[in-house]
Amino acid sequence: MKITTIRLDDDQAEQLEVIAQIEGCSVSEAVRMAVGDWVEAKRKNRPFRDRAEQLLQRRDDVLRHLAKPPQTTHSTRNGRQRTADTRST
Repeated sequence: MKITTIRLDDDQAEQLEVIAQIEGCSVSEAVRMAVGDWVEAKRKNRPFRDRAEQLLQRRDDVLRHLAKPPQTTHSTRNGRQRTADTRST
C-alpha cells in the first residue's frame, strides 16, 4: 500500500475525523472510501472518459515518436539539407 500525504484545512480535517468516528473506521479508511467513490464516479462520467482517451492517444503519439530512431541531415551538393534515416536495413 502506498503512503500519501494530503493537506486539509482545519475544518476539513475535523469533519473527516468526526465522519470516520461516526462510521466506525479510521481516517485513512474514510479517505480510501472517498477516493474509491470519486474514481468510480469519474469512470461513469462520459466526458471524463473521452478526455482520458484523448490523453491516452496523445501519450501514445509521443511514445511512438520517442521510440523512432533519430534522423540525421546531410548537405547535398547544391547546399540543400537532406534527411537520412539512421535505421539500419
